[in-house]
Amino acid sequence: MKATRRVAMCTGLAALISTLGAIVWATERTGESVPHLQLSEARDTLRGLQGIHVIVEYLKPEVKQLGLTCDALRTDAELQLRQYGIKVLDLPESIVISGSPYLYINVGVLSRSIEVLPLLAVSINVQLKQTVLLARNPTIRCKATTWEVGSVAQVGRSNLADVRDVTSDLVARFINDYLTVNPKADETSVKAAKGKRFNSGDASLGSRSN
Repeated sequence: MKATRRVAMCTGLAALISTLGAIVWATERTGESVPHLQLSEARDTLRGLQGIHVIVEYLKPEVKQLGLTCDALRTDAELQLRQYGIKVLDLPESIVISGSPYLYINVGVLSRSIEVLPLLAVSINVQLKQTVLLARNPTIRCKATTWEVGSVAQVGRSNLADVRDVTSDLVARFINDYLTVNPKADETSVKAAKGKRFNSGDASLGSRSN
């Protein structure tokens, strides 16, 4: 049985190599390159946004008891956006505006660490979600994440509220990219956002903005 699997694997690999070789040979003969899709930078999807709604994912009661709340995270983000001249939309406004964009903030705390550990394992994600069209069928519309950045951290139980600082750094990255692709933004605000100090421990998750 094992021998049969090895033969099948070798046969499949040989077929793949043969196919790739044929493509390379054909390319060399015709001088034509294999067509490929050019994708935009994540920051380009922020171009032309007329405003942003902010949504913070639900936090468990035990997380709130340790000093971290949805209201605090939302207020922090909205203040940052307004500081750099980005319009903050309420829910009704965001529904009717083109693309219905919103900044989605998700802070996750490992449940087991809340119960028994002095250090809490925390993940923070900041995403821009908006309505997009399906390339193969533009009549189909759906919500998708077009920009994302994230970080993971370990925080003491008594310092869980410090996660707000990490979240603010990630929101600042969004602001930086937004101002970069929106030329009407005030030049001073662009420089201020670019000059913001980021935590060297932050790990980008899927953002192509750097």
